[in-house]
Amino acid sequence: MIIFGLHSITEALKSSPAKVERLWVAKGSRGKRIQIVIDLARSIGIPVQFESAKSLSRRAGSVKIHKVVAQLGEVGTIPLVRVLESKLILLADCVEDPRNLGALFRTAEATGVDAVVLPNRRSCGLTSTVVMASTGAALNLPIARVSNSARSLEILKKKGFWVLGLDSGGEKSLSEIDLRVPLVLVVGGEHKGLRPSVRNHCDYRVRLPMLGQIESLNLSVAAGVVLYQIVFARGG
Repeated sequence: MIIFGLHSITEALKSSPAKVERLWVAKGSRGKRIQIVIDLARSIGIPVQFESAKSLSRRAGSVKIHKVVAQLGEVGTIPLVRVLESKLILLADCVEDPRNLGALFRTAEATGVDAVVLPNRRSCGLTSTVVMASTGAALNLPIARVSNSARSLEILKKKGFWVLGLDSGGEKSLSEIDLRVPLVLVVGGEHKGLRPSVRNHCDYRVRLPMLGQIESLNLSVAAGVVLYQIVFARGG
């Protein structure tokens, strides 16, 4: 996997250095931030190679000029059974836009989510765009890939989790729910929200009050509102 952008690469080097395999820097590139990246990579034994800016653009698959490009190893996933002892899980069902998924990872990591669950189908994969949009957070979180979201929720509920679905048509507000119990927060797709098969497995369907003219929030923003309420309820 190839990623680019100083911020994303810096975060990857700091938080998940074992997953960074190689760094390429455009010849003649200067600046404090670039030197910090080079020094950091060298300090942890990651090879640094200097090439032309055009060569870096080809590696990145982009027409834009990039000063730094990094190669990551495969972003691994785990089976659902590995996350059953968690206290807070985010299930992103049918999120197709890689930037939305990356933003969800970033929000999840910032709020202490223990693991993220993604369906194998009807969902964006773990691409370089996802990793960059997450500013490296996707590298820090356990990610479980599952064949069926509804079936996975059944398994989690049997293990003691309560399922909270984020739904514009929800009947509950966050103030009515005990957020201290083991929870799965479910976020639906960009266009249709929660699928019926997933909605039916939710113990609570939560709505966020929309006091202005717009009807809904971006997925990661809405998830962030709920996740931080959970953090506060748990004494964070």
